[in-house]
Amino acid sequence: MSLRGTLSLSLILVAACSGGERSDPSPVGRSEQKAGPLPCTTAADCEDENLCTQDSCDPLTKTCKHAVIPGCCLFDGQCNDSNPCTRDCCDPRDHVCRHKTLGVCCFYDSDCNDGSPCTTDTCNTATHMCTNTPKPGCCTKNSDCADNNPCTNDTCGANNVCVYGGVPNCCRAEDDCGRNCEDVTCDTAKHQCIFNTKPCSTPAECDDLNVCTNDSCDTSIGRCHNLPIIPCCKSAADCFDQNVCTVDSCNPVTRLCGHAPIPDCCVDDLDCEDQDVCTTDSCDLATRKCKHVVKPGCCTTAAHCDDKDPCTTDACSAGTCKNTPIQKCCLKPADCNDTNVCTTDSCDPATHQCTNAPVAGCCVKNADCADTDPCTLDTCDLSTNSCKHAPITGCCSSAAQCDDGNKCTADSCAPGLQTCKHVPTPGCCKSGSDCVDNSICTVDACDTVTGLCSNTAKPGCCLSDAECNDANLCTKDACVTNPDIAPAGACQNSPISGCCNKDGDCDDGKACTKDVCNLATHSCSHAPISGCCETDTDCDDGAACTTDSCTPATHVCAHAPKVGCCSKDADCADTNPCTSESCELATQTCKYTALPGCCQSSADCADSDPCTTDACDLGTDLCTHTTIAGCCSADAQCDDGKPCTKDSCSASHLCEHAPISGCCTDAAGCDDGDPCTVDSCAQSVCKHEPSPTCAKDGPRKDLGPGRPDLGGDAGGTGPKGCDCSVGEDGGQGGLALLLLLALGVLRRRRR
Repeated sequence: MSLRGTLSLSLILVAACSGGERSDPSPVGRSEQKAGPLPCTTAADCEDENLCTQDSCDPLTKTCKHAVIPGCCLFDGQCNDSNPCTRDCCDPRDHVCRHKTLGVCCFYDSDCNDGSPCTTDTCNTATHMCTNTPKPGCCTKNSDCADNNPCTNDTCGANNVCVYGGVPNCCRAEDDCGRNCEDVTCDTAKHQCIFNTKPCSTPAECDDLNVCTNDSCDTSIGRCHNLPIIPCCKSAADCFDQNVCTVDSCNPVTRLCGHAPIPDCCVDDLDCEDQDVCTTDSCDLATRKCKHVVKPGCCTTAAHCDDKDPCTTDACSAGTCKNTPIQKCCLKPADCNDTNVCTTDSCDPATHQCTNAPVAGCCVKNADCADTDPCTLDTCDLSTNSCKHAPITGCCSSAAQCDDGNKCTADSCAPGLQTCKHVPTPGCCKSGSDCVDNSICTVDACDTVTGLCSNTAKPGCCLSDAECNDANLCTKDACVTNPDIAPAGACQNSPISGCCNKDGDCDDGKACTKDVCNLATHSCSHAPISGCCETDTDCDDGAACTTDSCTPATHVCAHAPKVGCCSKDADCADTNPCTSESCELATQTCKYTALPGCCQSSADCADSDPCTTDACDLGTDLCTHTTIAGCCSADAQCDDGKPCTKDSCSASHLCEHAPISGCCTDAAGCDDGDPCTVDSCAQSVCKHEPSPTCAKDGPRKDLGPGRPDLGGDAGGTGPKGCDCSVGEDGGQGGLALLLLLALGVLRRRRR
């Protein structure tokens, strides 16, 4: 029986969490659907194969009852709680509804991370709802592998790859249950082969020789029941899990499948990760064995990086050696050359440390010549590497050096500045310049008559920033004292960058920020708008198989899949059992390799040989070529071993054996009916030699090839015109000859 013919009813239940089309939860059995309640004597008579009903026999009416088990489910549609924020499914383990809470609010794709390797997580910025799109061919649980085929047992295997095994006694059409068993039908509603048409009177009559069916005789109706045992297997072929790294077997005692892992077997490079940064790990797909190639120059400890150089610090970082030079470390004096002519360079051979001792009186820059005298200009003569200290004109170190001989000034040397100050004596002036009070807000003048100064205030002039306060928190109020910037004493109220009084003040000209003014702090904030983009670069999703772009009109990212692109073998799954799919990582394109001898229909098995009946075994997906009896395609196939037939193959591919004229196999076939010849067969050709008894009865005539005339036959009275008794003596000579022969025989007998 093929895998397709061994599937069981249990697959209907495995579709949990993958959706279903049925919406009626009522548990109706097969018999009730056709003819109402079944008669019964015990609860065993009422088994309806529905996991969500409690089957019993009513003792009063002697009919079956099927009470619905509260909270039980068979498919996802029975678990809908009308809550859009829950994911409703029927758990196949205990047939109880589960309601997984979904993320109800999100702003970024990262908010939607469900921790599953088999989903692409995105946030809908319009609804703030998460979407976790399944990756094709990937799985984390059995329900992810539902292929809507009731006759496959869908499971999630290693490396998140789906495995599709056969379900015993499952069917989708009558042919799936075996054409040669007229008592087998397919229940297309439940996809199960039903072995219940054979009449019976005892259970022994119902044995179908199938270890995977529970055989019984329903004596009330006189019919057999051959119900499938689930799970059950008859051979290792029933246990095929499509995993190259397991040995599939069927336990002959328990009839349960086993899938023993093959030691050191691998499916892809991830199976070969050995956590060693110094090896390149890969899976050899030809042998299904891991390879761990050591990376040249790689390290795991600092000891691997010792370069035997005392002037480097050796370390291993992320699998790579780093040999960092030690500052001022040396092996010889030349290593200590600091290119400074004003130092004596040496290397300590014990500590490998450099010493650069200063040379007294030597200089290489002006700073080396500072003599603490503020009134000298200290410079370094680079030609001699010696210092010079030239006096600074106008520099002072005491008030005596500042006497200008003007009685209207108080002379002093400003400490720290080493410059002379000549402060006019209040009330004493010679000219307007004598009355300068260093205030930008006064007009200074000297009354030459009285010798008194006047300092008249300028209207609207300011001396401090406080006088310029305009009561606007978003301006910097300042009083200008530098006439090179603005009129001296004028107020300036400059806008403060980033300060705001309303949202409009915060516009940064960017479409993807929400600009808001915080009235408490008068500061702007520019919050990124989730999902918004300005350039294609903003949309990079890190996936090699999408073309990322930003729509200028809507500022929304688009991630268009690249046709034919792939990043792993699972991306290339084509649901074709007759191809081996793989992803060429160098080109990121899928490669489909045809599996030798695999087929999906009889047309796939045509071998151009007219003498075979070509068919596809849908159980094994392998071609069969049955030889047609009596058919031929070449003359050589028609050799019947007979030398006297011409063997050939006709246009209708049937052998023909035409007799070859003149050919023989023995002397009997060469009898020409002539008593005057000795007939024989030599090398398949007849020979007719003259008979000794007819050699002297007259002249011979040429009667044709192989037919020599053995004597005179002019009279033509003998058989076939050969008259051995006719001669010149009218036959008397022949008679006399016969008499002489007879006498000779008699004499010999007497002796």
